[in-house]
Amino acid sequence: MIIYQVNPITSIEEFKASDMTNFELDLQLMWHRQFNEAVEEEKQLKTKDLKETALKRAIRMLNAREDKEEIFAQYTVRDIDGSLDEEAEHTTGYYGAAKYKSNLEGA
Repeated sequence: MIIYQVNPITSIEEFKASDMTNFELDLQLMWHRQFNEAVEEEKQLKTKDLKETALKRAIRMLNAREDKEEIFAQYTVRDIDGSLDEEAEHTTGYYGAAKYKSNLEGA
């Protein structure tokens, strides 16, 4: 399953500029877990501090990968024409979180 609703935070600078809720952190971490098995499971990250630390680690691991451009191409929100979805440009780095949350709750 590819999580299209998430516009990932991919730099530590962007992370530091954001003020994410626990739910937003969970979405970001879920996005990273799609291709990085080293990211801790949600049940291991009980506090916001643990989630923030895990996300920073995941961002660093992503940026160290040789295939990061392929990951960005495959796992980021794009319009039909292939351009980045402008609505997805959001300071907290997520898109459609309320819709995504309601889909999870309704599942």
